Amino acid sequence: MKFTTQEKTVLDTLKVNTGNIFSVTYKTEKTEKKEVNVINLHLALLPYTRYNEVYKQLTGVKPKKQVNLCAYADGCKSVCLETCGMNVFKTAINAKYRRTQLFLNHTDLFFKVVIKKIIATSTKHPDKKILVRLNTLSDVLWENIPVMKYNNIFDYFSTYKNVSFYDYTKYPNRNTPDNYTLMYSHNASTYKYFANMEDIFKNYKNIACVFRNKLPKTYKGYKVIDGDLSDYNTKYNKVVIGLLAKGKAKKDTSGFVLK
Repeated sequence: MKFTTQEKTVLDTLKVNTGNIFSVTYKTEKTEKKEVNVINLHLALLPYTRYNEVYKQLTGVKPKKQVNLCAYADGCKSVCLETCGMNVFKTAINAKYRRTQLFLNHTDLFFKVVIKKIIATSTKHPDKKILVRLNTLSDVLWENIPVMKYNNIFDYFSTYKNVSFYDYTKYPNRNTPDNYTLMYSHNASTYKYFANMEDIFKNYKNIACVFRNKLPKTYKGYKVIDGDLSDYNTKYNKVVIGLLAKGKAKKDTSGFVLK
């Protein structure tokens, strides 16, 4: 899978580093240290409406079309992981901006870059499980986006036995293929769409909850596991993935962070 001259020009113009289309984060490092047979790939785009803000900062004008990559964001939008850690540095913001530009304006090329990297990783590590998280910060409906002659990127990789995808989402109901596992992200608006926790588990494998100070052993009757130790949580079923509040989330009062 080679890039054409025109595609190379686009990538050079946008200053997209194809080798770093996926980010190395504290979570990917933790996951690969704990799960020795796993390679964890995280794709970080600008979440919610951050693209519009960064676009204006860099160009001085608003984008012609307003972008929202987290349609169901509520209290989390002001305390997103994008506001803490390495994510706040200019180099990280610019990298996410360039990837988001590529996705929005050159979608076919974007997927070509992503697919090329996943294939290279799978080929290099045939005996390891390649876990791909496309929505590290965003909440894009990847299953609805055609890729080349395929229904979506998951369809493209359906024959790759060591490649699987996962994400956390706030969408109340998504229909995804077998190689794409979704876990629901608990938030202040959750019970506008679900009657209770059991109702959520009808649609999603696990539920991620952010807690303020410490993780409880159970939450509403369901076992809580420490989701900060590893991102390989698709191996569990019907558990609460407990995460400790980080950055601005430590002071959240919207209901996104639980006590």
